[in-house]
Amino acid sequence: MKKMEITPDLIIALGMSIALILAVIFGSATEITIGISAGLGGYLGQVVSNDETKKKENKGGGQDASN
Repeated sequence: MKKMEITPDLIIALGMSIALILAVIFGSATEITIGISAGLGGYLGQVVSNDETKKKENKGGGQDASN
């Protein structure tokens, strides 16, 4: 089983998620809530995309090294 690591990506995602939840609970301006949610969605999209790219490079690198 893979052990969960605390990474900067995890810290940023948790922080933005908490900020979004608090903005909704405390009824802050709609623009702020939309900004936080858009930032969170964009950041997580980038993180997932980068992780997939790294996984593909690692698979390809292992096969190339054995040839």
